[in-house]
Amino acid sequence: MTELIYIVGSGRSGSTVIERVLHSAPQVTGVGELHALWRLPMTDLLCACGQRVPECAFWRGVLEHAGIGSNEIARLAQLEREVVRNVYLVRLGYDLARIRTDPRLAEFGELQGRLIAGIGAVDQSEIVLDSSKAGPRAWVLAA
Repeated sequence: MTELIYIVGSGRSGSTVIERVLHSAPQVTGVGELHALWRLPMTDLLCACGQRVPECAFWRGVLEHAGIGSNEIARLAQLEREVVRNVYLVRLGYDLARIRTDPRLAEFGELQGRLIAGIGAVDQSEIVLDSSKAGPRAWVLAA
């Protein structure tokens, strides 16, 4: 099973440097800010290899292994807009048990879990690093 390390921080805090250093270890894959997959048009995203995500063999393999296509990417974006927000999480008291009971948050976590598993499978890594930094997403992932 591939494990996730999620790096939370603010912009210009060194989180990307930490991700790059950890990525240099064997069996660790750093993917930068994973949430860019559903926040930005995929055709605008560049992989670290220099290719756009749709043309990159690594990302094509990840998405195929995860069973993630344009519908799932759109759903991740929608779910993030709806429930991966501090305002929403405050209503739940940041209670991980309550967060787990919301089917939308569970779906958001399940889709991301598929991406993490796909990354691990394609890159043969035990640990995936995501330096997306967003605090609300960290709570959802913790649940």
